[in-house]
Amino acid sequence: MKNSNTMQYAMSAVIIIVVVAIACFALMGNSSTSSNGVTYDGNGGHMQGDQDSTYVNGTIAVINEFERYGYEFVEWNTSSNGMGTSYSVGDSVPSKTKLYALWVKASYEVESVTYSGISCPSDLKFCFGQSLLVDGMSYNASTSIWISGGSDWKDMGDGVFKGIVNGSDYRITIDVDNYDMIKYTVDSHPTVSFRTGADINISITIEKL
Repeated sequence: MKNSNTMQYAMSAVIIIVVVAIACFALMGNSSTSSNGVTYDGNGGHMQGDQDSTYVNGTIAVINEFERYGYEFVEWNTSSNGMGTSYSVGDSVPSKTKLYALWVKASYEVESVTYSGISCPSDLKFCFGQSLLVDGMSYNASTSIWISGGSDWKDMGDGVFKGIVNGSDYRITIDVDNYDMIKYTVDSHPTVSFRTGADINISITIEKL
């Protein structure tokens, strides 16, 4: 009985040693792999699943897979503010480096503004951001069109607003194409707020009721 117990203890010890050895080997393997890779930080950008950083086993700068709405990717940099060392896709990068995506605001353009219906009343103005609405205006991804002038405006939905201009009832319809998100509000002014990633065309219909 004593010899049997001794054999069981010995076998248990051997099993434990083997398990520990396998675990150590796995850890050593992971450590060796991680020492030859680069960490990429979205720096405001995200990958699918809202992932804001990723590790790549390799020392060649990879193609950017992060997305940041309203911004365009410029390069990789060792500093989040762009004051470090710059790397382009395909450049050799020292192992264990952390690279940050650098971005610039994307600029889009109002390709055309089309008016239909009756002539616009003199005290009614259509504004784009902080300026009058004109063709060829550049803007960032999020902006708004709003009406200056008139009173008692009501949001009728889908870009249609009713109000009083020079004592008469008017209906104004503002249509924007190529938007990703849009909403219509009436606060101090009738406003169409939208977000886009492409050049846009705007059509405005003015009707006197």
